[in-house]
Amino acid sequence: QDVEVFVYPGAGHGFHCDQRGSFNAASAEQAWQRSLALFGQHLR
Repeated sequence: QDVEVFVYPGAGHGFHCDQRGSFNAASAEQAWQRSLALFGQHLR
């Protein structure tokens, strides 16, 4: 099965948690939108 892998340059562990020092807003938004798109495609 084919998969897509995304790397978010400059974003480390916990980049999506706005309570952490490693929070990266731009990467978090992009990852969130990609997650929603994946869910929309495969969970309907």
